[in-house]
Amino acid sequence: MRTWGLDTSTALRCSHYASHYVHLRHPLPTRLDRTIAAVCPLILVSIRKRSSWLLKIAMTILVTLLHTDAHARTASPGNAVPDAVGTAEMAHFSRHELNKRMLQDNNELIIKFKSNVPHGAMSALHESLGSKKTKAIKSLALQRVQLRKGYSVRQAAEDYRKSQIVEYAEPNFLVTATRTPNDSEFNGQWGLKKIDAPAAWDSSIGSDQVVVGVIDTGIDYNHPDLADNVWRRPASVPDGYSDDENNSYANIVYGINTNNGTSNPMDDNGHGTHVAGIIGATGNNFIGVSGANWSIKILTCKFLDVNGYGYLFDALACLDFVREMKERGVNLVATNNSWEIEGGFESSALLDAVEAQRVAGILFVASAGNDSSDNDRIARYPATIDKPNLISVAAMEISDIMAQFSNYGRRTVHIGAPGQSIISSYIGGTYEYLSGTSMAAPHVTGVAALLKAQDMSRDWVALKNRILSGGKAFPSLHDMTISGRLVNAYGSMACSSTLLNAPLLTVLKFPTAPVAGTAYPLAALSINCDRPYGFDNDAEARVTLSTGGSITLKDDDRDGIYTGTWTPTSDHLSDVVRLTFTSPAGSETVATPSVKGKGFFTAPTVVTNDSYIFLNHQAYGSVTLSATGGAPPVYLELTGRSIGNRIIPQPGRCFERHPVIRFGKGCPGQGYGQPVDVRSRLCEDCCHVRGD
Repeated sequence: MRTWGLDTSTALRCSHYASHYVHLRHPLPTRLDRTIAAVCPLILVSIRKRSSWLLKIAMTILVTLLHTDAHARTASPGNAVPDAVGTAEMAHFSRHELNKRMLQDNNELIIKFKSNVPHGAMSALHESLGSKKTKAIKSLALQRVQLRKGYSVRQAAEDYRKSQIVEYAEPNFLVTATRTPNDSEFNGQWGLKKIDAPAAWDSSIGSDQVVVGVIDTGIDYNHPDLADNVWRRPASVPDGYSDDENNSYANIVYGINTNNGTSNPMDDNGHGTHVAGIIGATGNNFIGVSGANWSIKILTCKFLDVNGYGYLFDALACLDFVREMKERGVNLVATNNSWEIEGGFESSALLDAVEAQRVAGILFVASAGNDSSDNDRIARYPATIDKPNLISVAAMEISDIMAQFSNYGRRTVHIGAPGQSIISSYIGGTYEYLSGTSMAAPHVTGVAALLKAQDMSRDWVALKNRILSGGKAFPSLHDMTISGRLVNAYGSMACSSTLLNAPLLTVLKFPTAPVAGTAYPLAALSINCDRPYGFDNDAEARVTLSTGGSITLKDDDRDGIYTGTWTPTSDHLSDVVRLTFTSPAGSETVATPSVKGKGFFTAPTVVTNDSYIFLNHQAYGSVTLSATGGAPPVYLELTGRSIGNRIIPQPGRCFERHPVIRFGKGCPGQGYGQPVDVRSRLCEDCCHVRGD
């Protein structure tokens, strides 16, 4: 990359930040590098001052220049721009639109055929549709298929699904790392102190017999703070890996690179190296930083490119590779997955891959996402995949509040971890401060490895349950995560179920708009340290209904997740049905709207104010919203970067139809010129919602 007078580190950070903002998938060509160099000083000043309005100005200038540059280049013969998006609209695309456009360029599907389908039948179907299989993952029965020119991904997927021999067909989605580069004033590794790692190190500093997988942009395996802890294939593990008959990897040392089909997973982006350092930078070696584990082995699979982008099929191949290494005898405990499918698309293939990890005994740790959004309402993948071996991680600030960028979810995001201004290893033997849920997830992965090193008999169930029950409760996480806790290495390692010092009961599933006669799944997590915690020798939990009756939940898999079903009847038609989940760990009551029947209302629709509120240091402002549908009162939740955290009304503080939300210098954590998002929703614990 040419730096145009900037030092290499500054140019690289500007390029990465700009590429992430405008969603460029390809490496920036030379002339666009010059464009970024021109805007770079303004970008860095806006980040350093944490000024959103200045950043918006910088990015608006950048997008305009890119737009002008693209037109100038396309006007000259032979000067085509690699146009991932290609217009001044690029900075304003939603992620859904981005993935849609990328898929048009990618023109690929992921196909899973039903079991026992002959290869000849598969080939015949491909041929009939003018498609070609390019790769496969045998263990998952998946094929990567290239479509003929002019054949839309949407139409091709529909055509494949019509076939009786196809289980599912889906686009080969675009995937990106979930990091936010940051130039912070914080010094030192506050994250490890916040999770009580120093106290935990009195019990264990890790073990070189424990292996974790980093599925990311690769690792700088020559980094002086990582080299000793990077996994190297031992002679006892057979060489080679093949995802199908046409694509094999040989001479494997550190891992593989599914992005370019080689056995060299060297990081050219920095994201994966940063993640790896949080998990296991060598400790007590007089240089750089320390990871959560002073001693560990980190196996890597690179599927994201220099700009932090990749495709789902390559991520699936990475997951299959680490599963294969586990089956060959590698003591692989967990995978760290600080990435997500752009646009929030759901993937059956990814669901199958996470399930395959569970069967192999691998914990799957995922970053919750950096959209400041509620994953309960807008699902993000893989973070919201409903599999028991998955832990979704939100990001916390040093001030014990959730980071302004972090996604959250009372029923979908499991736990918080430090994720803002985290210093760790970076490419080229350097160190960088980065922020994001990408940085939060490896704190959890690191604690999982510490727990395994402390007791090698622990399986993924014990690791996950100790992480959740051993965390430290924080008020800012109470309504934002499943556990309401921040990961705590010492708490998880010292947890003793015989002392009953860390019981946790939390509701995972219940219907939000039940209809009489329909069966709905119910689920709750009830654990104490690493074991299930229920009635009748830990086999049961219970649900009682405010309308009368009870339901027994069973933990058939002995993982601490108790499940059952509820089928509302006409007898349940009332104002509100309250379900009280109970176990020896405690109780939690949730409320549903009235069971739907003739003459009953539907829940209020979500109302979002898309405007921006700009305040200077002396001004005040207000906005009035209206909820539609349902019946008042409604519960309003205020979210936004301007306040640094979500403000949720205290119990009993409910609003009528037209609440006025006021902003001023009295707001905690005030940051000016930031977007504010106000939504309405049914109140579960404070507002009585009546039917018609």
